[in-house]
Amino acid sequence: MNNSHMAVLIQTSIRWLPDPQVPFQYQPDNEVDSIRLQLNEFPEEPLYSLLIDDVEVGYFDDLPIGWVIAR
Repeated sequence: MNNSHMAVLIQTSIRWLPDPQVPFQYQPDNEVDSIRLQLNEFPEEPLYSLLIDDVEVGYFDDLPIGWVIAR
């Protein structure tokens, strides 16, 4: 994924749901299988990692405005 793809994804509204098979990971509610949001060991690491095809491509301490984690 290049920077322009990442910029588009960050501007996309995504509702993240807990992944029932992987603790501390979330999947989008639109069933896109290739992206995941992972909760890291904060504060030693950024709070979240964005994974695409199981490769870390971005790190966040604050989620983009349009991203919501369902509780």
